[in-house]
Amino acid sequence: MTAASPLRRDGGRVGWIPRIQYIPRDSPLHRANPIAKLGLLVGATVTVFLLDRTWELLLALGVLLALFPAARLRWWDFRAGSRFFITFSLMLMLLHAFFVHEGAVAWEARAGPIHVLVTWGGLELGLHMVARFLVVVLGSFLFVATTEPNALAHALMGAGVPYRAGFALVLALRLMPLLRSEAGAVREAQAARGLAVDRPGPAAAMRSVRSTFMPMLVASLSRVDSLVISMEGRAFGRHPTRTFLREVPWRAGDATILLLGVVLPVLALAARWMF
Repeated sequence: MTAASPLRRDGGRVGWIPRIQYIPRDSPLHRANPIAKLGLLVGATVTVFLLDRTWELLLALGVLLALFPAARLRWWDFRAGSRFFITFSLMLMLLHAFFVHEGAVAWEARAGPIHVLVTWGGLELGLHMVARFLVVVLGSFLFVATTEPNALAHALMGAGVPYRAGFALVLALRLMPLLRSEAGAVREAQAARGLAVDRPGPAAAMRSVRSTFMPMLVASLSRVDSLVISMEGRAFGRHPTRTFLREVPWRAGDATILLLGVVLPVLALAARWMF
């Protein structure tokens, strides 16, 4: 693997942007219906934007972190994204600490014309924003890590989503890793031929995009053409409905999870209005 490639052979991400994907495990969260988990994720996201107290967000973050061991997810599983989460959280904290001046002074320093002031109000607001960011991002990561893409598509189609749209979702989820792998192979081939694809700067980035775009476009059009012929040969879309070989069951616990996703925003809105 050359230094120009953004992916390691074990599938980890070398760059800053984390690669989030499904992690197969045997846990209650993995067995839950994807629609119920999606409803809980949307409800929890709305809830954290309704909470206006820092301790409430920290409590929500603690509950979310407790779900990771319940899903049998280890720190090693999401090590590729930890660098991004920690760095962005520190940036949020520092921005609010140095540029928001509210409340009592926590730390102050002067060096000629430079005046640095940190207040307790700025620190609290920074902690507030970091907790909200982590709840939203880690909640989304937990949903993706515990939800098989095909199960999500089948659950949506079973709930009434047209099977054409469901097939488009399955196709996109299947092609994304393949296109990512092909992009890495193209960049490796370019690096082996002496093209400087890993140099910093706008000119090098534009050269890398220009040299990668055409091979990826040709490969994608070829794959789409083969897929269209295959779908036409199987008369895809001829009938308004279809049967499914795989069905995602709906259990009593799934109804509880979905109900929790509805109740949480209501409770947060009521608490904000009353207190």
